[in-house]
Amino acid sequence: LTVLLLIGLFTGFGVIVGTSINEFSEKLPEYQSNLQFKLDELSSESPLPEMGEWFDPGAAMSFAGQVLNELVGVVSNMFLILLTTVFILLEAAGVPAKLRAAFPGDGDPLMKASAVGRSVQAYLGVKTLMSLATGVCVTLWVSYLGLSHAILWGLIACLLNYVPSIG
Repeated sequence: LTVLLLIGLFTGFGVIVGTSINEFSEKLPEYQSNLQFKLDELSSESPLPEMGEWFDPGAAMSFAGQVLNELVGVVSNMFLILLTTVFILLEAAGVPAKLRAAFPGDGDPLMKASAVGRSVQAYLGVKTLMSLATGVCVTLWVSYLGLSHAILWGLIACLLNYVPSIG
């Protein structure tokens, strides 16, 4: 039941992310033209007329498209990780017997493994809650500002916060 719930959760998550990425990708030309218009407008009002030459909106939008394509790859990898987790969970029932067979004279190796598992689980629980809170806050803030694709920006913030060296 838990595995089916996780699969449903990840599938729904993938559908939301995929839809948001597709919509964002379809609007990239519109964003590029809006950005070019704003740059032209700023250049005409600026004492530095070459300001528009410093920044290439096409390159920026191309970069944004590449980042989104990479995000699709990340979601695909998450699905593979989910499948691996499902197989690990299916094998979990036999782990205590395997640990006792592997370490016959070492008291109860299951207690040591359980202590390590509880510590890792506590860390991941706190990290997940903080990342989700960050994602929700970013989503609400982006929505409040009136920007499009608030869920996508919240998701990106959540994922980047989850990875300690990036977020």
